[in-house]
Amino acid sequence: MKRTLLTTSILALMAASSASAEVSGFVAWSVEDYGGEGYRALSGDVTLSYQFSPLLGVEAGIWGFTDRGPGDDRTTERASFLALTINSAIGTFQVGAPRPVIDDYIRTPTPVSEYWDIYGYGGYTTSLAIDDLFSGNNSHYGARFDGTFAGVDVGLSFTRETEGTYDDYTQLVVRREFDNIGLVLGYEHESTESETALYLSIYGTWGPVGAVLFINDYSDDEDSDYDETLYSVGLSYDITDELTAGVSYFEISNEDDEAEYAIWTRYDFWQNAFVSAGYSNYSEIGEPDLKIWDLSIGWDLAY
Repeated sequence: MKRTLLTTSILALMAASSASAEVSGFVAWSVEDYGGEGYRALSGDVTLSYQFSPLLGVEAGIWGFTDRGPGDDRTTERASFLALTINSAIGTFQVGAPRPVIDDYIRTPTPVSEYWDIYGYGGYTTSLAIDDLFSGNNSHYGARFDGTFAGVDVGLSFTRETEGTYDDYTQLVVRREFDNIGLVLGYEHESTESETALYLSIYGTWGPVGAVLFINDYSDDEDSDYDETLYSVGLSYDITDELTAGVSYFEISNEDDEAEYAIWTRYDFWQNAFVSAGYSNYSEIGEPDLKIWDLSIGWDLAY
């Protein structure tokens, strides 16, 4: 309650001035039965955008999760962002430590993506840059550009991870949205270890039905044994304005040939709060299948 009152007070002060502020994202708390073992997790992706003027602003955010499993083992992975925003006639520039562009664009405005977000990465991978930042909670700096040309959204970013091997990531992504369908194409290259990733996302909504197809192809120029391709598809159906059900499936083509299918439902209730429940079956070559039950309660942020 105190945090809610503090946030409300800050936003009220911002609104009273000539500046403007926006908070977006989600937070969720989950419990899971993961093959007979219990886990508790907190996940979230929160961004605060503040405009000092039509020209200048700042954007800060944090994205990650922490879970606690049997024996009180804890895993925490997160990435934080802070960048100066400069608006221009051709688009928006960010300098400092902005979020890499691909991870924004491949997360589609559908219930399927919302479900995948809650459980870490779900049916799609994160970019190579975010994987690196997550794995060591590493600091970084870089620059980013977003613009729209002839109806096509274009994003370009450069990220340097400033710990360990000082990896450099360059990302280019384009998005075209039509009446009911959107298409995203992305390219990423990491120069230090010569890694390349290609991304394809097709999504759409038709009345109560939502659908997502996502493909990610990863290659290591120095060692092809690490090459892999992920295929993922998801469908959702709005039973009512508040209740949504869905199914999803993903498969990773690598030496383990991992695969998972899931069925889930989500109910939105008071003040952007929601509850989500699902069942999934995960398989891997040479290993018994894992049956996973999950229950989450969360809050969508849009202020």
